[in-house]
Amino acid sequence: LSSPTCAPSLDNCHAPQSNHVAVKCLTALSDTATDQLRHEALVMCELRHPCIAQVFGLVDDGQHLALVMR
Repeated sequence: LSSPTCAPSLDNCHAPQSNHVAVKCLTALSDTATDQLRHEALVMCELRHPCIAQVFGLVDDGQHLALVMR
């Protein structure tokens, strides 16, 4: 992904303590699906539980969305 920008509403997400993260990339999303993913990422960013993947942010380059998580 080139020139990624984080969604402003996800700026409060915590950066990972280590260099190991998972990145889930999605393409060809409708506007509705993109909005739903942004909302889900925002909610997941606030969750802290050992059985839930921790989301650090959402990257959007205009063509692709990527969830960055542990």
